[in-house]
Amino acid sequence: MGFNMIRKHVKVEPARWYYHCDRERILVWQDTPSGDRSPQWQSRNWGYVQYKTSDEATDAYVNLAEKLKKLIPYGYSAAVYTQTTDVEIEVNGLMTYDRKAIKLDGERIRKVNQELCNILNR
Repeated sequence: MGFNMIRKHVKVEPARWYYHCDRERILVWQDTPSGDRSPQWQSRNWGYVQYKTSDEATDAYVNLAEKLKKLIPYGYSAAVYTQTTDVEIEVNGLMTYDRKAIKLDGERIRKVNQELCNILNR
């Protein structure tokens, strides 16, 4: 789909995984655990919107990417879509929970991602 970065959240992968990321020129943004002894889900999840259809989610993604294009001349150089798959009650993943189906329109996502990368490469 044209992504060039992966955000790993609280999980460290085997060295082979990082090797393949390097080989494919994928930037890895690695989070670390907070060490909190009683992490809890927050009922107020800022910015989370649940879309009803694949088309609606794809349209929202493309819309945000179009806004990002306009911000690049002002110094913006990256954006992160943190939900690769559906998890628990969050259903805006690019793929289903079991990773068997891509939910968003992959061609539209790839096209807008490539446009962003091309602007950054100028």
